[in-house]
Amino acid sequence: MFNRVNRLVKMDSMKVVREILREYGLDFYVKYVYCGKERCRSCPHGPYLYVSRREGGKVKSVYLGKANAKLLAKKEEIVAKVVELVMEYERESRLLEEDFRRRLTDLVQGLLQEEHLG
Repeated sequence: MFNRVNRLVKMDSMKVVREILREYGLDFYVKYVYCGKERCRSCPHGPYLYVSRREGGKVKSVYLGKANAKLLAKKEEIVAKVVELVMEYERESRLLEEDFRRRLTDLVQGLLQEEHLG
């Protein structure tokens, strides 16, 4: 667990976010779509924002809307929350690691003292 945290900390924040989203099977992407009309002069249409999720070996995409500034800002809000979560996870992991090392040291010292007394 601690190695994973250390690896994530060394990556830049966007790579961390992408890795976490992928770990949970989520990916945001922008897509242009061809309408299929023979004489359409505005193809491809878009950009459109989608989120995809891997479920049972298949990728399912959900259309979120035209990729305008408001929608892209929402995506950034989600990314910012993921970054916050990573930072919190990192802090908690560091505290857990310190606590683990302290308790392990106490345990080993206690066992060694018992051996000397017994």
